[in-house]
Amino acid sequence: MISINELYTSIEINVPVEKVWEEFTKFSEFPEWNPFLPKVTVDLTTGKVWEKVFLGNLFGKRIYTWLPMQILNFKQQREISWCGRVPWILAIFSYGYHIFEFEKVSENVTRFSHRGIFSGIFMTISLSFSKIKNNVKIVQEEMNTNLKERCERRS
Repeated sequence: MISINELYTSIEINVPVEKVWEEFTKFSEFPEWNPFLPKVTVDLTTGKVWEKVFLGNLFGKRIYTWLPMQILNFKQQREISWCGRVPWILAIFSYGYHIFEFEKVSENVTRFSHRGIFSGIFMTISLSFSKIKNNVKIVQEEMNTNLKERCERRS
């Protein structure tokens, strides 16, 4: 049986949900603030996504790779999610999902959540090392904090 690993982070942002959605979906601006996904190209007509995603730290440097993905859900001001696999590894060895959710807590507060769900032998082995898992979670939380600060500063 192939195990599934999940990383979950969330943060409350003191800005209406439509403003958080608007800021997050400016994918061309990701390099300015997003350490987890510093480059994302989204084509809503084909559903294709190319992401440069954080893999971990090696000798004090952040390591990234490019991954082809496919949009699963695009629900205006509620959710955007995509999935894919490491192209040089068979799907049974590595598969991942990114789910970004935007929940209206109140008129001026949004809960932004990110779930990364990973399966396959390669991902199970990689994420079984708590240091790798912790490093990925730290960078995801950094992404959340940067989004919060960006949204609140611009509102």
